[in-house]
Amino acid sequence: ARQAVRTVKSMGADLVKFYAPGFPNDTFTALMDEAKQNRIYVAGHLPFNTHTVRECIDAGVHDIQHVEFYVLPGCARTEKQNAERYAAQKAANPATSTAQLIGSDAEAFDLDLARDLIARLKDHDVWVTPTLAVLRQANTMGRIDHSRGPERRYIFPGMWATWDPKDGRRKPPSDEDLALYQKVHRRGGELCKLLQDGGVGLLAGSDCGA
Repeated sequence: ARQAVRTVKSMGADLVKFYAPGFPNDTFTALMDEAKQNRIYVAGHLPFNTHTVRECIDAGVHDIQHVEFYVLPGCARTEKQNAERYAAQKAANPATSTAQLIGSDAEAFDLDLARDLIARLKDHDVWVTPTLAVLRQANTMGRIDHSRGPERRYIFPGMWATWDPKDGRRKPPSDEDLALYQKVHRRGGELCKLLQDGGVGLLAGSDCGA
């Protein structure tokens, strides 16, 4: 972890992004400590299988990407239980979708806990990149043919291939998952307004390819 941060720093970057569902605690601690020593920001997808949203904030994460996937869980009192249950389901059935996880978080949303989280985000100067378009567009997979859309020309072939409903690794959501995602998307919109009202910095991001 330390060498990875040093390598990114040596390339001239001022930010390191992590993208993993979980880290051993010593790896996570080393990553965050090395980033602080090198004065480099840490951003990305939070390791929800091993660390809560608040633990990541307290460790020094500077930007959380995808409000529905990585901020919403911190508004549920069952955050850890939801993550543990999802990890067990995923281990038993790799095809289990994230709808099962974030759907549980949306259903367990607690306004008081959300306000507490927002205050912590602001106090630690943590920014959020909501990317609300991601889930909305993902929900159209297999239901709307985007192959002839004008936006297609902005997506390079390698990225398009991963989203191809016929051959890509992402599959159209089931009706059950779609209902959960729609509930999550509504809750995500509400949470964004709370973040804005609470003075949390919001960054514009499209998660290119979504």
